[in-house]
Amino acid sequence: MTRCVQTFGLYSESSTLEESNFILAFCPLVSRIGTDIDAALGKIPESKPVILVLMHHTFDPDYVVPDSRRFVEGRDIYLVDCLFYEDQGLLECSRNHVAHQNILQKIQVWLFSS
Repeated sequence: MTRCVQTFGLYSESSTLEESNFILAFCPLVSRIGTDIDAALGKIPESKPVILVLMHHTFDPDYVVPDSRRFVEGRDIYLVDCLFYEDQGLLECSRNHVAHQNILQKIQVWLFSS
C-alpha cells in the first residue's frame, strides 16, 4: 500500500498515515472479485480517501471487466480497473492508459481541493 503526499507539486510516499492525503492501494484479483476487494479493504483504514486499483489477470488487452462498484458502496473509494499478465506486468492497452489518466486526475482533485 502506498501513501502519498504533495511535496513541491510532486507526489511522494509518506512515512505515516497522518501525513498522507490519500491511500493508493493495488488489489490483484485472484479469486472472486468481491472476496479480493473485501480482503484489500480490510487492511485499509477508513480515515483517508482511497484509490483502489483492481488488477485483472488476463493476457487479453480487450478483456471486459465486471462492474465492481457495488462492492465499495458507502466508502470514499475511487476504483480503477487495470489489466496485467504475470510475465508482462501491466498490459499495453487503452484501458490501462485511461486508468493512468484517471488516477492522475483524481490525485490532482484531492490534492488541490484540500
